[in-house]
Amino acid sequence: MKGKQLRLIAQDSTDVPAYSHKDIYARWGVRTIPKKRQRCKEKTEYLFGCKLHLNADAEKEISLVLAR
Repeated sequence: MKGKQLRLIAQDSTDVPAYSHKDIYARWGVRTIPKKRQRCKEKTEYLFGCKLHLNADAEKEISLVLAR
């Protein structure tokens, strides 16, 4: 795709929980609780894991960047 111009890029991110505390990439962080699971005043929770980011060409459905 070198030299091609992109017209439409989609971006998304999601939390990925770690299954072991030995994961060298995982960290403790705070995330927003989905509205379906929110209780009274609790809007955030702690998560041990990674944040996965993805950028993709929305027309050709090809991933461009994948970072954690």
